[in-house]
Amino acid sequence: MKIACGNLCLGDIRPESLPQVCQDCGFELLTLDADDASTFHELAGNHHKDPFDRILIWQSIRHDLNFITNDKNILKYISEGLSVVW
Repeated sequence: MKIACGNLCLGDIRPESLPQVCQDCGFELLTLDADDASTFHELAGNHHKDPFDRILIWQSIRHDLNFITNDKNILKYISEGLSVVW
């Protein structure tokens, strides 16, 4: 969806190859589990309207992960406990 909207450019990488490319680069893939999905409404801030980004923000906070972005609206979640790199 991000690619179709023009919000993500992967160069020569096909979207279906992205999981393997990420693993090859040493990233651990995090799935959306029932606990994350059912508690996602607890994300206090409403700085970002994109539900996909909001669930990623929530997972990052819940699992104490670093979120890689330069999106100014996502940076506002630092006050909610989000750790941001970039």
